Parts: sequence; structure tokens; C-alpha cells
Amino acid sequence: MRPSTMLNPVPVSGNNFNLLRLFAAFLVLYGHGHDLNREPLNTVLSHGFGVYIFFAISGYLIATSWAKDPHLLRYFWRRSLRIFPGLIVVTLLTVFVLGPLLTTKSLSQYYAHSGTYQYLENILLLIHFELPGVFTSNPFPGSVNGSLWTLPIEFALYISVAAVGLVLPPGRFSSALMLIGCLTGSFLYEQQQLSPLSIYGFQFKQLCVMGSFFWAGAAIYHWQLSRYFNLNTFGVVLIVGIFAQQWPVLAALSVYLAVPFLVLCFGSVSSGKLDFFNRADYSYGLYIYAFPVQQTLTYLFPQWPLWLSISCCLVVTLCFAALSWHLVEKPVLRFKPKRAVNKTLDAKEVNVNTREATTL
Repeated sequence: MRPSTMLNPVPVSGNNFNLLRLFAAFLVLYGHGHDLNREPLNTVLSHGFGVYIFFAISGYLIATSWAKDPHLLRYFWRRSLRIFPGLIVVTLLTVFVLGPLLTTKSLSQYYAHSGTYQYLENILLLIHFELPGVFTSNPFPGSVNGSLWTLPIEFALYISVAAVGLVLPPGRFSSALMLIGCLTGSFLYEQQQLSPLSIYGFQFKQLCVMGSFFWAGAAIYHWQLSRYFNLNTFGVVLIVGIFAQQWPVLAALSVYLAVPFLVLCFGSVSSGKLDFFNRADYSYGLYIYAFPVQQTLTYLFPQWPLWLSISCCLVVTLCFAALSWHLVEKPVLRFKPKRAVNKTLDAKEVNVNTREATTL
């Protein structure tokens, strides 16, 4: 592929979003592998960066989905089909298979404990991390699936897209307003000028930070910045983002604004040989299964070196992710409602894959 065409906007038939989501899920697995073994990473490419990639892609594609079909019931039905079936299965397997096998309590104590059934509230996005007697002796004790904290934030942002779409005229103004609001909240929390506030079990600070990446992705869609998706712009934004690290405020802005642009610019590449990754989407399964697999390997083989633990975790989790996609996620997508295309939408704006975004 010639350099001049590497990053051009592509027709709806090809992109690299699946590949990017897999990469993001691997970063989360890799970063958590270090944290769970008390060897934290001090590099940019860690689990936090992986989550930022997820939210930037999600904001872009969810904004596209709402713009193409702003029907409340169809919108939330699509969102629910993407996030809940896989979550339900991993939660049930964790409570009724993993927990009984690995708990240090007797089975009668395990099933009599209220924490066992509180964990089932994860299905409702009310996140609990502990199961009675499970992983209590690990270097990172108690937490069974620490990755799930992003899911209620993701769904809250889905709600924000619908709410904004119903109250404000959809488009540039509303997306810019939400992005500015999230950025303002993030900076105020960073400067410790706001008191901690929790909503439905997650911190409002986390909502502002992840919302900044999400709404940056949405703004890129609404402002039609995809017309600048090319190799030259990619290079300029990357260089500016690197040099901006010398100044704290600009460094923060470059993370919130440059990262979504670079991610979406690369994601919109015409895949070519990378179309292999579009045959299936294992990223969600990789994301939701990696943490309990990592904790299980650490529990069973505490003397393993970190590289071996991460490598085995990747192989085992990919197996779970494949089963999740082929047996759970893909089959339920048959129940997606047919899209009623918004005829007021300029067809030139739509240069992303019509498949729904994989959630976190």
C-alpha cells in the first residue's frame, strides 16, 4: 500500500477497529499482569492507555450509531446486546464455577455468604470485586475481576449520548459542549478542586476522564474530522503531541485530544491484509476474562515468572474470548433491530464500519 493512501478514509467495508480493540485489550491484560504481581509498569503503553483506546473508539462509533438511527429503544437494545450477554456469562461462571473451585471456605460457607450473591449484581453493572475466600492470598488480594469497573461508566456514556441527542440538536455544538464539560471536570479533579463523588458505585472523576476520550471520539465524528485522516496529519498530530509533553497543561490536552485522533485515524485505515482481524471480534471477551484468568494463574502457580504468567494468560483468555464470541456474543447479535437510516445524514460523513462497536 502506498504511503499516501495508508490512512485515507475508507468505505464501510474495511477498517482496523477490531485490531485496535484487540491491541487495547492486550494492553489491559499486560498492564494488569504487572500490577497483579506487584511489578507496576512505568510506561505509557499500559492498561490505562488500553482503556483510553476503547473509549475513544466507542465514542466515535456510538455517535455514528445514534446519528444514523436516533430511536431510543432500538439504540439501547443494540447497546444492551453488546454489553450484557457476555457480562452475564462471565459473572455466572465466576460465581458458580471459579468461586466454588478456588474459595478457601467450605462450599456451605461460600453459598451462605451474602458476598456470593452480591457479586451477581455485576450483571446490573453494580460492580463488586470480591467473592468470599477467593484470591485472598494473592499479591493483589480479593479482587476477582478488576476490569469490570469500566462497564458502568461505558453504559453511563451511552445514556449521555441518548440524553444529549434528545435534549440538544445533535451535532457539533452538543459534542463540543460535552467534551468541554468532561475536560473541565477532569482538570478540576486533577487539581483537587472538586470533592470525591460516587455514582452507582463508580467515581465521578472516572466518568469525567473516560468521558473526555469518549466525547473526543464523538466530536471527531460530528466535526467530520475524518476528512483529515491521512498520513501527513497523523504525523503532525503525533509530533505535536510528543513536544507538548514539556508543558503540563498541554501534555494533558494532548492525551485527551491527540490520542483519540491518532487512534481513530489509524482505525479508519483500509485494512488490506489486516482484514483477517475483522472476521471475529474477540476484544470484549479478552477484556472481561483476562483478570480472573490472571488471578487464577497467580493463585495456582505463584512461582511462575511474570513473562510466563502473562503468556499463558493470553493463550487461555483468547480461548475464552473465542468461545464467548462464537457461542454468546455473535449469536445474540442476530436479534439486533434493523436500522432505520436517518435520511438527513450526509452519506459522506459515514466512513466507518456499520458493525456496532464492542464495548469495554
